[in-house]
Amino acid sequence: MFKWFQRLFFTKKGSVPLGVELSYSKVKSYLECPWLYRTLYVEMKRRAPTAPSSLGLSIHRALEAYHADNSGTLDRLLECYNDHWVHVGFSSPQEQMIYFEKGRKMLEQYWNMDQSRKTKIVFVEKEFIFPLDPFVVRGIIDRVDLNPEGQYEVIDYKTQQELLSEEELSRDLQLGLYGMALKQAFQLSPSFLSLFFLAHGKVVSIPYNPSGESSLREKLLEVGLKISREEFPPRTSHCVRCEFRQTCQYSTERG
Repeated sequence: MFKWFQRLFFTKKGSVPLGVELSYSKVKSYLECPWLYRTLYVEMKRRAPTAPSSLGLSIHRALEAYHADNSGTLDRLLECYNDHWVHVGFSSPQEQMIYFEKGRKMLEQYWNMDQSRKTKIVFVEKEFIFPLDPFVVRGIIDRVDLNPEGQYEVIDYKTQQELLSEEELSRDLQLGLYGMALKQAFQLSPSFLSLFFLAHGKVVSIPYNPSGESSLREKLLEVGLKISREEFPPRTSHCVRCEFRQTCQYSTERG
């Protein structure tokens, strides 16, 4: 472990800079636009809170608190939601109330759906870290369940309206990374990867495919090396969706 730590943070002069910490959010930002990564993680400019992001954060915090005390009641879940509601990012009190009610309905659907599951919760909001020489990968898994057959299921909560198909899940970078993390950080082999679409009260699951780990490693290493070499070319095809489109010097969408 100490040798790995040395390789991670200490390197000879002239070699590739080490110590880069990767996460799903960082890799996703880099793949969308390397200059966006630089904006967020080198210049350390913060994303402005939005109604959807505050709703998502509120839901995640409520579920973490709810599962921590094992009460299991809907009243307790809604109490946790009230206690952990994030008040920023809304354009008006009316919009905040609309989103609050959306979240409440999501959690009611979640609770009803969760009552029928025969699985045991193993982890909730579990932080992980594992080496991917010469880098380190860090993140948080929303939930891991164990079914009666002894199989582990990696679960990620989604508050978005859009549903993903099983085929789209098979290409999902985040779920693939979390499946790898379960093996690398906790020595547990995942059997299923699942998304809980809370707006629909629906779970979409796929079997975990270990054969995808090689290409995922290659992608993570490729991004990590480019970050280490400070390769941050702007990708203007992303400008129309970027939250910094009005201020970025490379934006094609500044009005």
